[in-house]
Amino acid sequence: MKQEVFKFPSSERSKLLEAAESWRWPYWDWAMKKPVPGQPHKVDYNVPLVILTREVQIRLPTTLGYGNVPNAFYQFTMPKGITMGDPSLEDKDKDPLKDLRIFPVDYNKGYKYPFDVCKATSRHPKSETGVNQDWIMGKQDNEAIVKELRDYRWDPKNNNEDKNGNLTASLRDAFYRLTTIKNFEDFATKRAG
Repeated sequence: MKQEVFKFPSSERSKLLEAAESWRWPYWDWAMKKPVPGQPHKVDYNVPLVILTREVQIRLPTTLGYGNVPNAFYQFTMPKGITMGDPSLEDKDKDPLKDLRIFPVDYNKGYKYPFDVCKATSRHPKSETGVNQDWIMGKQDNEAIVKELRDYRWDPKNNNEDKNGNLTASLRDAFYRLTTIKNFEDFATKRAG
């Protein structure tokens, strides 16, 4: 984000840098009940609006002022159509902390999820469809997420999920757990719970 500031005229950079310094992911948006579309007096758990929109209007560093761009919160697509496991993402000095490649993940009984062939991020892809072009190019199933959010409860005693009731205050805890996951592969799969 800070790198983008330098594409703007120098007279505007200090305010844009200040805004970039104070920006943060609005985690509470996941933990709030939101108005249900078409039902003005009803609120329920739903995905945040920021991930529902394919394009967003932003201020551009040109004389055009504003323009629409793909929303990276909706879906991130790899630049130049490369895959997430492309060799060009490997650190030239072989530093594992700077290696940006995604590797296949062993999940169930030796089955590997080949995240390395994906060209875009997915949200709640259907596992029964297997690896297909939708999965590779990124599949967003927000309706399935809403269903999961409304039928999710964390059992702190056994440290696992309990699908026998509706979510209560534990949604905030669940989102906090997501933000503290150390391995991307755990975050990118259902292993994170």
